[in-house]
Amino acid sequence: MRFDNQKLLLGSLGALGVIGGVVAKNSAEQFPMLGLPENLGPALFVGGWGLVAYTNALNAANTNIVYDQKSALGLLSAASIVGSVFMMKQLKRQGQPVGALYPALFAGGWIALAYAICQRRGPLKFAWPNTQRCALSFGAAALVLTSMMYVLPRQRMLKIVDGPGMAMFAAGWALIVAALAHKADN
Repeated sequence: MRFDNQKLLLGSLGALGVIGGVVAKNSAEQFPMLGLPENLGPALFVGGWGLVAYTNALNAANTNIVYDQKSALGLLSAASIVGSVFMMKQLKRQGQPVGALYPALFAGGWIALAYAICQRRGPLKFAWPNTQRCALSFGAAALVLTSMMYVLPRQRMLKIVDGPGMAMFAAGWALIVAALAHKADN
């Protein structure tokens, strides 16, 4: 498997932004004595997702953004994930039930992101997706969704500090970076 170094760097920075944003936001909420700026976590989170969408939209030569279904779906899925996370946090902060809509948008966003990453470039037409890239991106989506929607909530409920949830989340992001940087025909 070959990787595009620039996409590897950009994808890694995006993943670090998202993971750092999650850790900073959770740390600020759980440990106010740290004195972390309130907007640090959300800023890292949104910036990281922006880099992920940008990396997915780059052409094979990394010289410009390609405006096609792959880019549009990557951007829409990132926006869906960011928006649903912000709304779920807001509802929880207000003591209101989250319901089913925002978790469904979150899950759908991850599935759409995996599909967007594994697609080939070009106009709207059928083309077989890249198998290795699809395995990486859908594997990442499965790890992140299992982590965020089942393992981590269960760990919090059982007061387990160092369970597998965050390791699954980080491993999922490593697979996303690998899928973004995977050097295929396009």
